[in-house]
Amino acid sequence: MNDEPRQPASRRAFTLLELLLVLVLIGISAATIVPHLNGTVGRWQLKESVKNLQAALQLASQWACVRQEPVVLTVDTRRGAFALKPLAKERLRGNHLLPVGWQSFGRGVKISEVQGFRSSGSRRSLTFHPNGTSPAARIVLTGSESGANQKTVWQITIDGHGGVQCQERLTDENALDR
Repeated sequence: MNDEPRQPASRRAFTLLELLLVLVLIGISAATIVPHLNGTVGRWQLKESVKNLQAALQLASQWACVRQEPVVLTVDTRRGAFALKPLAKERLRGNHLLPVGWQSFGRGVKISEVQGFRSSGSRRSLTFHPNGTSPAARIVLTGSESGANQKTVWQITIDGHGGVQCQERLTDENALDR
């Protein structure tokens, strides 16, 4: 037999204490990061909603010019959605461009103000004329910031000549409620 003293076996595994320590550190990291991600997702949804609405407004103006017919952008304030279609429904048949169906604003995005649109219940309509112009109008979209007393507010302004401008600002939630 071998009388030489045995060397301790090399460590091949983590101890239970080391594993628990790593799990605690991961939990603490997740607890501090996840709330910040929630606000980031909300801001992203609001910004994407503004981009989609801006693109639809610009498309409505261009579409009216190209097709030489009125085009209507409808905003449903109850559902938080918008749609784009030609004013004459019979023109939808054939090889004409398809309308932009109802598109929802992101979750947490609210329509807080609509001006210059024709009103019919919860739906507001803005007509773009064959020359690409429309009445001057404004839409204000808001979204809450997670864990903060601030709201991000986007104001989309239609200047009446087919131009669309978007402006972002942060406001105090209490100021919006007054």
